[in-house]
This record gives sequence, C-alpha cells and structure tokens, in this order.
Amino acid sequence: MDALRGVAAFAVLLYHAQPWFGSRWWFAHGYVAVDFFFVLSGFVIAHAYGDRLAGSGTLPAFVRDRAIRLYPMIVAGAGIGIVAYVVRLRTNGLPIGTGEVAAMAAAIVPWPATWVAGDPWPVNPPIWSIFWELVVNLIFARTVRWWTIRNLIIFAGVAFAVLAILGWQLGGFGPMGPARESWALGGLRTSAGFAAGVLSLHAHRAGWLTRGGRRPWIIATLALSITILPQPWLDPRWYDLVLTAGVFPLLVLAAAGSRMNMPRMTRFGAELSYPLYAMHAPLLLLFGGAWARAGLKGSAWTPIGGLFVVGGCIAAAWAVYRWWDVPVRARLKARYR
Repeated sequence: MDALRGVAAFAVLLYHAQPWFGSRWWFAHGYVAVDFFFVLSGFVIAHAYGDRLAGSGTLPAFVRDRAIRLYPMIVAGAGIGIVAYVVRLRTNGLPIGTGEVAAMAAAIVPWPATWVAGDPWPVNPPIWSIFWELVVNLIFARTVRWWTIRNLIIFAGVAFAVLAILGWQLGGFGPMGPARESWALGGLRTSAGFAAGVLSLHAHRAGWLTRGGRRPWIIATLALSITILPQPWLDPRWYDLVLTAGVFPLLVLAAAGSRMNMPRMTRFGAELSYPLYAMHAPLLLLFGGAWARAGLKGSAWTPIGGLFVVGGCIAAAWAVYRWWDVPVRARLKARYR
C-alpha cells in the first residue's frame, strides 16, 4: 500500500499543477485521489486500532497517536500557507484584517474559516480533508463497537446513494469539502470512503484476494484511474462514485494481499505522501509566483514551468519531512509514551 499512497499524493499535486502544464485535461480526475486516501485510512485505522478501541481505556492513546502523526505537518502546511496567503492578499491589494488573521489561526487547528470571502480554507485548501479525517477518526473511535459488517454495509450504501445524488447535482465529488457552498458535505464524503475501507479490511480478514504475490497492476490501475484517463470520456458525476465505492476498495483489498514491489521506491512514496499533500497547495502558489516574477510564465515555458513547480514541491516536502516531521514526531513520541 505504500506505493499507492505516493501515487495518490502525486496525483493530487498534478491535479493542482495543471495550469503550469497548460492542460486541464490529462489530470482532470486527480482530486478523486483524496477519496482513495479516505478508503485507505478506513482500512489502516481499523486494522491498527479497531480491536484495541473495542476494549476499554484506549481512546486517549488513540487521540494522542493521531495527533502526533498528523499535527506536525498540519503546522508546517499552515506555516507555509500563511506566508502564501499574506503574499496573495498583498499582491491583490487586499487588507489583512481580523477575519484574515483568524483564518490563519484556524489553519493550525484546523478549522474552516467560513467568515472570510471565498472558500473556507484560504490558507491551505487541501487541509479540508485532514479536518474531516480527524472528525471521522474520532467518531470511529467513539463508536467502534457499532461498526459491524451489517451496519457498515447499510451505512456505506446509504452514504454512497446520497453522494450519487449530490454528485450528479454538483458535477462530481470535487466540490464536496473544499467549496464554500458544500464544505460540510466533506464529512459525508470522508465517512463514506472510510466505511468502504473498513469493509475492505473485513473482506481481507475473510480471505478475499489474500494470495496474490506481486501485483504491479494495482499501481497502474490507480495511476490511470485518477490521473491519465481524460475527462471528456468519463463524466465525473458517475465516474467519481464508481471509483470511490468500487475501484478504490478493491485496489486496497488487492494491495493488502500482495507483496511489495521496489521496496525503496515504495517506502519513499509512502514517506513523502502526507508531507506532499499537506504542503503542495501553498508551495504551488509560492513557486508559481516566483516563476511568474522571473518573467518565465507563458506558453513557451509551460511544460518547463510545470516541471519546475512539481519538482520544487517534491524537494520541499522531502526536506520538511526529513528535518521537521520525523524529528518532531520522534520527540513527541518519546515524551508522551
């Protein structure tokens, strides 16, 4: 599964970097990689904590573990996002008032800044999914005994049915979470994917697709489904649902029953996935601004500009992971365990 994390994070990066490649076509479904993360999270969290949470006295430990895992990069992403947000406001001649300062503070919590103009995640837009991830994780921890196979099937079925209706009205899953009009729907989107991931774990424990050896086609399928397949062929109003409710749970299930290919590369992808996701949006803004200020933005520089901003994001994410995320988490674990 490590390689899949890296592919999904890279797909989100390419989706947001599309303008720098001069195309909104080839990476048009990259946003659905977020739903893959939700499915994967359901599988991993239920596998690591489900049995322990069903006992007693493990909720504080679960909250501590999730905070140590997620918050160092939330803070790092917020820090870079605040710089990018201030630059954007100043560049556009907009004032920095109490609301904007509160939005900067909200990015560290994280919390939706519904009081500012535009979308409620102005400092670091992708943080919406981490916010809902935290919420769903806490709900899972408090209600883990309720998550039987029967209840999961009912809940996932109802949730995906509602998502299908809403997705048809909104043009796909994309607006659910990051957009002002539908930011609260991110909770439904997250919980549906999470439930599908928990169901994948039950299927894995029942022996489904557990003896597959090496399955390189898993990575290829994920990469094709969320990055390369062109949008004109696939209407997101139904394609997003098919991926999240069907393809992604099957990929996670198949990956859980397979052996690792290229362990060093897959480990690198797994290590880089969360830092890259948490930081790439403000980094794209800063690197893109620097590229434009150098007078290099234009059709003649389009593919080079895309490679520049993508490479810069990957390098910065690795540096922050290496010299911030790893040591901070190590210190927190040593102190609170």
